Formats: sequence, C-alpha cells, structure tokens
Amino acid sequence: MSSRFLTAMLMLLTPLLDTMAQTDGDSPPPVERVEPQILGEPLPPPPLPPPPETVPLSEWLEAMKTQMPAHICQDRGEWLRCFAMAPDSCEQQAEEIATLCLDILAQNMPSELTEVQAGRWGVEAARCFNLTFLNLHQDKLLEDENCREPPAHLR
Repeated sequence: MSSRFLTAMLMLLTPLLDTMAQTDGDSPPPVERVEPQILGEPLPPPPLPPPPETVPLSEWLEAMKTQMPAHICQDRGEWLRCFAMAPDSCEQQAEEIATLCLDILAQNMPSELTEVQAGRWGVEAARCFNLTFLNLHQDKLLEDENCREPPAHLR
C-alpha cells in the first residue's frame, strides 16, 4: 500500500478514533436502578367465569325423545317414500329408533350436560338414528334419483 493511501485513511479515521478514546469523565453518569414499590394492597386476581349451565341427563333425554321424531318427520314423512313406506308411519318409526339410540347413548353419557356436550350428544343421536334406520330398511330403498341422499334435515 502506498503511504499516501495510509495517510488519507489515518486522516479519515482520526476523528472516529478520538471519539472512541474518550475517558469515563466524558461519559454521562450511570443511571441508578430503582426497585418498584407496591403501593397499597395487591390487586386480587380476576374472578373466575361462572361455570357453564348444565341440564340433567334425564331432562335432556326426555326432551330429545320428544323433539327428535318431530325433527325427523318435519317433511311429514316424505322421506319414507324412498323406502316404500307410508309417510304417516314416520312418527312411529322415528320414535322407536330415536328411543333406542338415546337409551344406548345414555349409558355412556355424564349425569349432567353442558350446552356444548348436549350439542355433541345430539349429533351422535342423529348419527345413530340414520345408521340404524338405514340398517333396518336398506333393502327397501328405491332406485330413485330423489332418494340417493337423505333430505337436508337428516344429514
């Protein structure tokens, strides 16, 4: 390297080196650490949310045994035509199968249900109903385009 290059570099770096070489006397005074203090009584923890409302299993089962057939037959039993069955037998068919499914499911259910649990068990009851009905009547299902899928209220 040429001496001219080194001289130029030294001239550029001198102010920077001077700044870096400052003594502690030029530094600002150190900041004292202050410990936080608690004033007054500490805040209590926030209250716990109320427990979810529950319904006794026996009440839920009775309501489902009443409501399921009405829900299943809301199309006045028209879906039974796909199985060559009279629509007016819908309530009886639905009541028998719904009762069977709910009685089986109740053996594994808690004694009280939250709203979320009731919804989940309701889905299981509907699934049981659909599978049981199909198992009992699959051989009667008509080869009709309208009968390929159950009505929307039964899916």
